[in-house]
Amino acid sequence: MSKAIGIDFGSTYLKMAYNGQLIPNSEGDTITPAVVGLHKGEIFVGRRAVDLTESAPESTIASMKHRIGNDTLVKLGDKEYSPVEVSSLYLKKLKRDAELRLNDVTDRAVIAVPAYFTAAQRNILRKAGLIVGFSGIDLLDEPIAAVIGTGIERFALDKPKRILVFDLGGGGGSLDISILILRDGEFEIKNIEGDHWLGGNSFNQKIITYVLDYVKDKFGVDGSKDSRFMATLKKESERAKITLSSAETTKICLSGKFQDEQGIVDVEIGLNRKQFEQVIEDEVEKSIDLVRKVLDSANLPLESIDHVILVGGSTKLPLVHKELSEVFGEDKIQKDVDPLGCIARGASIFGLAKRLSPRIDDELYPSEGTLKQKAGELASVSEFVLNKYDWLLDPSQANRLRNLIEKTKLDIDRKEEAELVSLVNKLTIEVVHNLPPIVNILLHASALASEIERIDPFKARLIMHKCKEVENYLRSGEKESLREIEKLLN
Repeated sequence: MSKAIGIDFGSTYLKMAYNGQLIPNSEGDTITPAVVGLHKGEIFVGRRAVDLTESAPESTIASMKHRIGNDTLVKLGDKEYSPVEVSSLYLKKLKRDAELRLNDVTDRAVIAVPAYFTAAQRNILRKAGLIVGFSGIDLLDEPIAAVIGTGIERFALDKPKRILVFDLGGGGGSLDISILILRDGEFEIKNIEGDHWLGGNSFNQKIITYVLDYVKDKFGVDGSKDSRFMATLKKESERAKITLSSAETTKICLSGKFQDEQGIVDVEIGLNRKQFEQVIEDEVEKSIDLVRKVLDSANLPLESIDHVILVGGSTKLPLVHKELSEVFGEDKIQKDVDPLGCIARGASIFGLAKRLSPRIDDELYPSEGTLKQKAGELASVSEFVLNKYDWLLDPSQANRLRNLIEKTKLDIDRKEEAELVSLVNKLTIEVVHNLPPIVNILLHASALASEIERIDPFKARLIMHKCKEVENYLRSGEKESLREIEKLLN
């Protein structure tokens, strides 16, 4: 059975997930550098392309996301590439690696994009996805994906919630701030604000300037004029920034990268967190100013924000966390959030919900009555799934979902045709997200058994037997790991 994956199409890193779990690439990493390289006529994407940034920086392309939407061509070797073509190279790697890891075809993708992306920019990613063989492509706004990936169930939905998503990329050069209204499980992006040149890359640049000044003062050499030295320094500045998010000190080592009058020079510079925070404090203050700006444009006081979600590698920096906590209060900053993976996870959960309950506007129906009937059937699918696996939830959680299903059924009769799509999708996402990931695997396996029953009844019965075996494991209360249980279905 083919699968749908969620993709975080970041400026500096690409991530993918399936069923809410990050998928490692072919190198075993859950993040893939958004770098394309050319070596001896062969194109590489990811870590191997990053290696070329030191030895042959002119043979690499990076941060293509910033170019999406304009007609600029980038040169790689003797050929020029459009944003669609470079984006398709990124997606081709992710699709291939996902199929390798999942041992199955990935024919659909949910790609998370910035909320401010125009229709033209979104079209570029759709075209890129079609080029590499995705038959179905959905685009999901990044802040919505972040909230879904964080876990809708952590937000009490007794009343509308205002959620501020603060997305400060780790390696990229952008800050995106969004205010979302979460009402009855449905999202509304109220306001967005951002700075395309403020982010992890601007923090890196502060370290780079610090090192270049040191080299100039001590050795009398302008390192910025040496492309290979700069390529190594960029990698070292990124590593130092990441290290200082959890450690108090680090060293920047640049061995044999340039010469002075005495010969080859080895540079080793110590950098502690306090020094680092001093050089980036102006950038962090700019980000806080943008928070205030988005609140002003939405006519909302600070106190009206119920939750703050931190997304992107640079939000792991203690200074960033400290400043935001001082603005909103520590209790509003969501804990236990994976800032690097929540967008990809959320996109994959959205894709899974669509897989279990396809959008009712994916097909054409001749009349409103038929459309309402189809919506009712899809609500019944969610009800069936909940009734079958409600024993995996605590009673209050199960009852809340039952009430939501009943409310949705009543609303289907009352709502206009245009509102039915979001109504049913909202219900499906809510039910799927609250059930353990193993349930999603069981549902896919059962669907596969139904598909092949006529042509291979023995294999269909074998799959259903394995599903029953897994359910027995779960009901027995044995603390089997998800990986061990999944083996029963392979």
